[in-house]
Amino acid sequence: VPGVAAATIGAGAKNLTSTLSSFGATFAKLSDETDQPNVPFATRYSPAGAPNVSRVPAEQDVPWAHWIEAGVSGVGVYPGGAGQLKGFWKPTYKCVMDSARDFCPPCREAIVLAIYRLVDPIDSVSPAPFPYASSQNILLEVESNENYKPIVFTLETLEPKRHKLEIEWFVLPEAQAPKSPGVAQDAALRAKGSPLPPIDAKPHRTRDEHRLELHPNQMEPGRWRVICRVRDETPKDGRDPWVLQDKHGLLQSERAWWLEIPPRK
Repeated sequence: VPGVAAATIGAGAKNLTSTLSSFGATFAKLSDETDQPNVPFATRYSPAGAPNVSRVPAEQDVPWAHWIEAGVSGVGVYPGGAGQLKGFWKPTYKCVMDSARDFCPPCREAIVLAIYRLVDPIDSVSPAPFPYASSQNILLEVESNENYKPIVFTLETLEPKRHKLEIEWFVLPEAQAPKSPGVAQDAALRAKGSPLPPIDAKPHRTRDEHRLELHPNQMEPGRWRVICRVRDETPKDGRDPWVLQDKHGLLQSERAWWLEIPPRK
């Protein structure tokens, strides 16, 4: 990752905590949560807007307020942080950023979102979609008797180890098609984040969620928008997902195509 670096030396549980805390600080911009300036692994890293340290103690004003509102066990507002005993507050007493072995829920959420600023849950699709600003249609192939060949859309996604991604296909008349911003293939756009507009229609049924087959001869004439959306709901820790709040829509991506069905003779 450009502009990010972390290094640790040694072995054992203490060094593992140091490694993880350094990773959290450099990769996800997490703050040191210790309240002891002489702790060896403390990064002294407390960037403005850090998701895991606050300068105010009000529950509704801390960056992890949505975790408190959700009633997640152990998450609250605790004194100390950024190597200071006073003037800073943190989400828990049990976090890698404060000498524990695991990341607390708000820190873990920040790391997952940082990953998805760089990684698209959609690896590839076929046929290749046109740019979102383009009005170009998929070319229909003619069979005998003026019938059209089926159009087959295929999808490859990330494969999380512990859970599956949510995949939905939509086939919408032009009038119902959302004005999608097209987050996906441009890395700069993905890093910025842009939530996808909601789709009220029900997803199109498919036998294989990684494959959609459309038969133009069975569709009404007109212009159609074919949309594939993929979302990572993230694994659950008990009843709570790893990400509770995704303001920028980083966990979701889509590809879309225009399809023109000509009038029947």
